[in-house]
Amino acid sequence: MVTYADIAKRAGTSTAVVSYVLNNGPRNVAPATKERVLTAAADLGYRQNRIARALRSGRTGLVGVLTPDPTIPYFGELTRAIVQAVGDADRFALVSHAAVSGRSERQAIEALLSAQIDGLLITAFWPDQELSLEIDIPVVYVHHKPDGVEGLLVESDNTHSVREAVEHLQGHGYGAPAFWGGPDDVGPTGERIRAWAALVGDDGSLRRSGYPSEEAAAEFRRQHRLGTLPRSLVIASDVQALGILSAAYQLGVRIPDDLAVISLDGSAETAFTSPPLTVVRQPVEAMAAQAVGLLTGHPDDSESLATLTIRASCGCDYRA
Repeated sequence: MVTYADIAKRAGTSTAVVSYVLNNGPRNVAPATKERVLTAAADLGYRQNRIARALRSGRTGLVGVLTPDPTIPYFGELTRAIVQAVGDADRFALVSHAAVSGRSERQAIEALLSAQIDGLLITAFWPDQELSLEIDIPVVYVHHKPDGVEGLLVESDNTHSVREAVEHLQGHGYGAPAFWGGPDDVGPTGERIRAWAALVGDDGSLRRSGYPSEEAAAEFRRQHRLGTLPRSLVIASDVQALGILSAAYQLGVRIPDDLAVISLDGSAETAFTSPPLTVVRQPVEAMAAQAVGLLTGHPDDSESLATLTIRASCGCDYRA
């Protein structure tokens, strides 16, 4: 194993200077000397011992990331953005995927804490009554924070997202669009429902289904049988939108000729549906950077809003 003494000998300096360079302090080192040390370390194949560094500093450089099912496109993209932001901050991400249940998320958090992480980023969520876990490290929630729990929250402006979608559909002359939400009013979907109702008034045109695509498709087929489909629709999540597009195709409901739709997540897969989905893309990269900044003590206060990405499902003349 390459030691500080080996590097110091090759670079022609002291082991103390090598330590300052490889640990970013506590003293500054002249640029030319720093370059010699780094070159010597690279030539010798030096790899930093994370355990030894943790023992010296009291910090591991590890950041825990708790996220739900990575096959959900939005959460998959958000998790990738968080891992990138953690790496950009010279930390290492430990990612744990949890199902949407308090018990499994609690177990995942306990496992991350046992790895001696320095901080925790949480994008998953659970029923409030299930959370009774003492966490003595910094915690930042991304996308959603349950009521009554400690920790900072980084989220998108859901009111802005809904307004972008509603006003665009109204601009096509469809009137007030209906809204397709989840089975309840908690979290970001609940905020989106309330923002929609404030803009257009809830006149009974709120639709609901579970989030999986198959549940949205089944509810769409039911509403088609009842003849209760609207002319235009804002959909809370991309996974629901995928189910609705599939059911519409099977039933011969033409999009956007019979039903114009906009989805509010904006994950990459939406560009490849038929027709390509118009979306309000959430600023996952900015959210990730802000969350990691808060966790590491370098907060970024810059505002980044979701953006309307126009494709074909809303009625616009779209060419890929």
